[in-house]
Amino acid sequence: GTAVGHDRTLCARWPGLTQPPGPARVASTGHATPNARVPKGAAKTAVFVAKGNARRCPNAECIEAGEGRVDLRLALRELQARGAQNIMVEGGATIIGAFLRANLVNDLYTFLSPTIVGGGAPSLVEGPGAERPEHALKLKVAEVAARGRGVLIHHVPG
Repeated sequence: GTAVGHDRTLCARWPGLTQPPGPARVASTGHATPNARVPKGAAKTAVFVAKGNARRCPNAECIEAGEGRVDLRLALRELQARGAQNIMVEGGATIIGAFLRANLVNDLYTFLSPTIVGGGAPSLVEGPGAERPEHALKLKVAEVAARGRGVLIHHVPG
């Protein structure tokens, strides 16, 4: 939903990261449109889609991984086979929740900004949630650091 709703380019914006090989651009969507910015541009882009959706993103390498929806484990295995050693997931509450529920997260970084949005602001994680306290995902705070006007919190499973 983030790729479609915000039409992100997924380009690195830090000095030194834009030089080859740079980070690979990877999206997970069944909704990429031919006019979306994700599959365009000079950077190579891989788009993971559910089976049968490859025709939806003609400007990128579409990789089918899963039936009905993208299977994150299959997608990660494919990325590993292509040489990826680390990935950073930057997305909305749905994809973050999916990675957390599948126990595919080693580190979680959250940024606490001194800005109150309020209203219908999205949450960090969406999904079914834990029905009982013992089913909740437990995290430990590994590090806290001031960054600009806010605070960056590094969490690890635990």
